[in-house]
Amino acid sequence: MKVKELLNSKISLYKRVNETKSITITLDDWVHKVGDAASKVIKDIRKTNETDPKGAKAMKTMNLPCVTISGVFEGERKASQVTKMNPIICIDIDVIPDGMSIQDLKKNVFELPYVFYVSLSARGEGIFALIYYNMENDFLSTFKALQYDFKQMGIEIDKACKDICRLRFASWDADVLEKDEVEMYDSEYLDAFMDPQFYKEIHHQDGQICLDDYFTYKTIKYLINVCGYRADEYQDWLMDGFRLATFGDYGHALFMHLSQHSDNFNERVAERKWEECVRTTQMTKDCLVYYYGEAKRRIGKSWIAEIRRS
Repeated sequence: MKVKELLNSKISLYKRVNETKSITITLDDWVHKVGDAASKVIKDIRKTNETDPKGAKAMKTMNLPCVTISGVFEGERKASQVTKMNPIICIDIDVIPDGMSIQDLKKNVFELPYVFYVSLSARGEGIFALIYYNMENDFLSTFKALQYDFKQMGIEIDKACKDICRLRFASWDADVLEKDEVEMYDSEYLDAFMDPQFYKEIHHQDGQICLDDYFTYKTIKYLINVCGYRADEYQDWLMDGFRLATFGDYGHALFMHLSQHSDNFNERVAERKWEECVRTTQMTKDCLVYYYGEAKRRIGKSWIAEIRRS
């Protein structure tokens, strides 16, 4: 993606953080004009911050304009009032990892293929970065995936950035980093109850996650966790093993999860049975529709919406 296309994105600009009325500008205006226009104020804020952090924060709140990077809002600034979404997420990093300077942090983040802009924050204590993401994916799930990926690099993202309505204060940086082209970030964090290690293991080699597989996974997990689906009888347990053996790593995690909720669970026995099911199953992945039928029977007509919300 050419970055100049992303810079044409429309965003909402507020004169101050407590303003309710906004005007629409382009991202290009914000990164190349608004910050420059406020550079003197920003330098004063940073100087004040050296001796009076609270005072600097108050100066920022009272004096700096701010924008909503991920969309345009009309009326009240809340998710239901967004009129246009942008394929851009802005993240803040306020804590510099041990042994790393702020300039090192900027360079390391900028090297990520999906980051196209990195700058110092208004008070100069941290940085913010603009990320190009796939808007077909859920915003919050994308943010959680970014949170997880950055954590693996030893970097903590400010969790407040998960709010699509969040305001970004104008900033200025003499050494801002900006690319001409950027790759798309196309991962989602699977769900709140998924173990992070499993999330890492089931990522495809290219970083993609099949959304159909994701929904199937959620359906079966929901049946177990919420609907009380069990396989206490040996034949039922074996049939679940044969079905789930068609589902790869997803299936293995689900089979072990199901086994743990069944009577007489023995991890070693369950692992051996899983290997046997993988070797001997004659089913195809189509057999997983069985669980959709179970979900519809147990939840009702709204089962799809219920599982998507879970």
